[in-house]
Amino acid sequence: MKKLFENWRSYLNEVNPAANAMIRDIATHQGKQPRKARDPKQIAAELGYGDPDNPDDNSPDLEDIAKAEEIRNIKNTIVDNGFNHRDIGHRMSMGRPLIDFSFNEQSGVWDYTANIPNGDVVESEGEGLEDFLERVGGAYQLKLGV
Repeated sequence: MKKLFENWRSYLNEVNPAANAMIRDIATHQGKQPRKARDPKQIAAELGYGDPDNPDDNSPDLEDIAKAEEIRNIKNTIVDNGFNHRDIGHRMSMGRPLIDFSFNEQSGVWDYTANIPNGDVVESEGEGLEDFLERVGGAYQLKLGV
């Protein structure tokens, strides 16, 4: 739909001068400044998408793809083990620790922090995510005597 309106505006501004004059007359009659069609490449550049006609701009960076996949796996592991993370939103469970994670550029490993509902903060000690969650869950996770 957006492309349809962009093409229509482009048609009115570039191909059909009579329609362009009509739009200008209507706008001045209403006391408004008429809008001009913008180049789609300029809009894409402003939004950070680059040049859509350039194949180099269309190929994703493999490091970004790998990092996004790793973040997705970390979030799934956190939820599967019964914890919360920042992006879980409205599905956040009461009484469960909130796990934050960030990539440490210097060491090249992920750092994890658990924010416990009682106010304690537990940081990872160089262990993997599963070991960290097991350590935090063993000490702080809600246990029901069922």
